[in-house]
Amino acid sequence: MSLSRHGLIVAAILVSTLAAGAVLVGPRLSAPAQRAVVFGALLAGLNAVLAHLLVVRTRGRAPAVFVRLVIGGMAGRMALVLGAVAVAVAVLQLPGLPLVLSLLGYFAAFLALEIVSLHAVTATPGLDGAR
Repeated sequence: MSLSRHGLIVAAILVSTLAAGAVLVGPRLSAPAQRAVVFGALLAGLNAVLAHLLVVRTRGRAPAVFVRLVIGGMAGRMALVLGAVAVAVAVLQLPGLPLVLSLLGYFAAFLALEIVSLHAVTATPGLDGAR
């Protein structure tokens, strides 16, 4: 899957679920909690796009490059997310619980999307027993 297509899928998931959440739950959340949910969702979306970018960069390269980019990139993305959450809570005064719940929920959804995408990219014909 191309990076632009993956980005569009992530954006579509974000827009549709945040719009549905605004209608279904939004009126019951305080304004800071709403901002925290949106911040967590956008942060998870950025993380998903960066993860896919790293996978795309490994195509056609040695397995060692894949491990270095994907594992090293994971450490870098974790630091970026941790820093963004710290800034959101300490500086922007966003409530932590809605932020973290949103971030984790979207992270899980985007992780499933990434696993499907990664499987499609790395699937090797003939290894599944088919001839």
